[in-house]
Amino acid sequence: MAVTAGQKFPGYPYLQVEQNKSAAAWAAGDLVYVVSNTWAKNPTTATVQPYGVAAAARASGDAKGEVILQGVVAMTAGAAIGVGKFVMADTTTAGRVKELAGTAAGKIVGLYLGHVTEMDGKTAQTAAAAADVVWILLMPGDNA
Repeated sequence: MAVTAGQKFPGYPYLQVEQNKSAAAWAAGDLVYVVSNTWAKNPTTATVQPYGVAAAARASGDAKGEVILQGVVAMTAGAAIGVGKFVMADTTTAGRVKELAGTAAGKIVGLYLGHVTEMDGKTAQTAAAAADVVWILLMPGDNA
């Protein structure tokens, strides 16, 4: 079975909650953040924690959406990510992540663990490129 953005790593604990959602749509695996007491797809402009990941697609106008707050989640890279590097919100494609650049205060989303095919204990992790689906260990509140 192919892994797609928004899936949780099998056997790893996670925290997923249903939360108030902004009026805009989001896709499974999109990076989301809190704005005006609702969760919204992260834009390409600078935002800070708290971050979560959309567990499932939600249409424009849906009042609620499932948000993954902790765990290892498949996400889509918006730009290159080096092995073992922290990731932040992508500034080119909304809802994606890229390697952390600059200072960390409130910007760290999580830690890049590898491509979805590299978590078998045998395959060496490699750097990610834009549009790759990768495993991210979410790190809420670790750098506020």
